[in-house]
Parts: sequence; C-alpha cells; structure tokens
Amino acid sequence: MYTAFFGLKENPFNLTPDPRYLYLSPQHRDALNHLIYGIKERKGFIVITGGIGTGKTTVCRSLLATIDSDVDTALIFNPAVSAVELLAMIGQEFRVKVGRGRPTRKRYLDALNRFLLENFAAGRNALLLIDEAQNLSPPVMEQLRMLSNLETESEKLLQIVLMG
Repeated sequence: MYTAFFGLKENPFNLTPDPRYLYLSPQHRDALNHLIYGIKERKGFIVITGGIGTGKTTVCRSLLATIDSDVDTALIFNPAVSAVELLAMIGQEFRVKVGRGRPTRKRYLDALNRFLLENFAAGRNALLLIDEAQNLSPPVMEQLRMLSNLETESEKLLQIVLMG
C-alpha cells in the first residue's frame, strides 16, 4: 500500500533489523564505536543495553556488515538454552568439529579452545555476539564467564558481546 502510493522501492515499515536503514544517532554511533574498539583491542566482554526497539539488533547487524575480515563471528540470537546447548551453538557457528563420540561439555570446550588457539596463532580474532542476552539463565551466564577465561598469557582468545 505505502510503496505504490508514495512510489517507494520497498516497504518502509519492516519489523526486521536492516543495517542499511540504521540511523546513527550519537548514542548509536557511540555504541558501534565502542563495539569496534573493544573487538580490535581484545577487551573480552562488551555489553550494550537498551530498551525494546532502540536499535540494538540493528547495531549488531551493522557491526557484522562492517567488521574486519580477520574476525570470525558467531551470532547467537536465541540464548534461552542450557549451558551445553550454548556450547553446541557456539561450536556450530564457528564450524568447530567436536569429533566422534557423545558430545559433552568437556568435548565442546576442548574443541572450542583448540579452535581459538589455532585462530589466534593465525592472527585472527574470534567474536561471539549474543543478542537478547537478557534471556540468559544464571548457569549460561556462568558458562560465558568460564569461556572468557580462554586466553593466552597476554590476550583474550574470545571477544564476547552481550546485547540486551
């Protein structure tokens, strides 16, 4: 209806986050710059908060569209899962091979740590983005804290961004 009447090329009122239409208000620009800086400097945890509909997911998608090619990313957009399921999702997003046998927390962690060490040795960065982070349960938050312990003597191996 709107497209024909106003001569628009596409529907202006989509509910999906489209980074092409991100309006970089001063707050959105600060959030995006904060994310880029934290990732480049390997700061570990980064948290972006805001109310419903304020553009967090759109900023996240904009970040993914502009991030350097030497950063491997894992995007979790439905974090209402168990700690083991979260590890499985992270491994799947990073395309980590767990190997044969029954998948356990230890096997997921060993495979992820191996991937992160190889990634770091190759001069690459690994970024885990969790949208809707307010839905994380306490055990899953603890698992994320433990993931932040994956590090070398001087650098974090995994950058974790929580948006919610």
